[in-house]
Amino acid sequence: MKLVGSSVVPKLWERLAITISSGGISVHLDCENEELYIDAAPDHDERALTILIRALPAYGFEVMPESECPAETLDDGTVRIWLAEVVE
Repeated sequence: MKLVGSSVVPKLWERLAITISSGGISVHLDCENEELYIDAAPDHDERALTILIRALPAYGFEVMPESECPAETLDDGTVRIWLAEVVE
């Protein structure tokens, strides 16, 4: 994985499993176990989700194409959007 402007940070991303939550949106990045996704609760902030998705490539991630890995609706109504590492 390659992040913009850094050769050290990618190795850190690969070893960490982190979840960041705000405004009904959670981002889960666990590269080692290939669990990369965004969870958007039914009441999430749509503007924040749009900003997040547009920013993903700067951090080395992108939304997986719907044809390869469609979004899932979880039991509580949360939508899970699968991510992939950007491959250059």
